[in-house]
Amino acid sequence: MSLLVKRTNRSNALHVGIDVFDAFGTIFDVHSATIRYPDVFDDRADQLSSLWRAKQLEYTWVLNSLGRYEPFDLLTARALDFALETLGLGAAHSVRDDLLQAYTRLAIFPDVLPALERLKAADHKVVIFSNAPLRMLEASLASSNIGHMIDEVISVEQALVFKPHRRAYALLNRWRGDSKELVFYSSNRWDIAGASSVGLRTIWINRRGSPDEYVDLAPTSIAETMIQAISIR
Repeated sequence: MSLLVKRTNRSNALHVGIDVFDAFGTIFDVHSATIRYPDVFDDRADQLSSLWRAKQLEYTWVLNSLGRYEPFDLLTARALDFALETLGLGAAHSVRDDLLQAYTRLAIFPDVLPALERLKAADHKVVIFSNAPLRMLEASLASSNIGHMIDEVISVEQALVFKPHRRAYALLNRWRGDSKELVFYSSNRWDIAGASSVGLRTIWINRRGSPDEYVDLAPTSIAETMIQAISIR
């Protein structure tokens, strides 16, 4: 029987399905911000977006290593400034603030809405768990019109560390236990590695067909789409 079938009998009444999703790169397409400005970046939009994202993540990992914490939206702004300067796109600073605002209005991947609809129809609890602060996540959910399908939003700002630090995933501990069926989903392989390292059941949503890595920290399952992921949870 599919795990998405709504449970109504007494023996399953306490067996709660909890589906925890990473936000950026999993729910939201982080590369949808720069493509809004084709006249500004021409054929360099993809290059800018990739460098912006790479530096954004690098800053979180460096701060984790140093035992320091700064807000994710601040790091996002610094990463954008670095990317613009590195690529010689100084003239694009005129749209810098617009790009940062666009990061709270990112497009969702096409498979997100139907997957969330199936989970909610099955009475699953849907949770967003992200490096971003709550204000950034709430704005993103509001602009994407999926906020009504999210039961709870958790930010690592509560722990003052970024994923994949073990203390970040400890924020999910209150849902772990024999009577609680928790699955963590992410399209970021490093995020899956971090969650797997603390014993979470994980599904890597590998939309791009990327080669596997972190072989000693394997996901429980691998899916090509979010729909497939919730079907094999």
